[in-house]
Amino acid sequence: MPDEINEPNEPLWPAVDTIPSAKRASMFGVAAAGLEALYSAFVALDPLIPGSVKAGSVDPWMLTAAMLMAVVAVGIYRESRFAVVAGLLLFILSRAAALVAASVFSPLTALLIFAILLGYIHAMRGVFALHALRRGG
Repeated sequence: MPDEINEPNEPLWPAVDTIPSAKRASMFGVAAAGLEALYSAFVALDPLIPGSVKAGSVDPWMLTAAMLMAVVAVGIYRESRFAVVAGLLLFILSRAAALVAASVFSPLTALLIFAILLGYIHAMRGVFALHALRRGG
């Protein structure tokens, strides 16, 4: 039963057999990258908030990550295959680095990682399906 993996099961495994359904699936990646960009921007700019626990200067690396993820979100929205692959790779690398640095792995962290990873996988399926469907395949 090789086709069982492609059976649609919204929202865990959305269908990508038509252009509208593939576009809808790709929006999961826009949401994932957008959430990552917002979170990174908040962490980077947190020291500027009065009364913040992290008083000090803005973290330029987190601000760069926020801008990069915002660019990835726009790229996925514009159906760029490069953007969706780059976003997935950046997410995997950043989560691996964060888990090694923090060495703390809570169930909530695992759930969030799974949800965002699933969003990128849906986006990858959707964007690649969009290109194939528009090509006539």
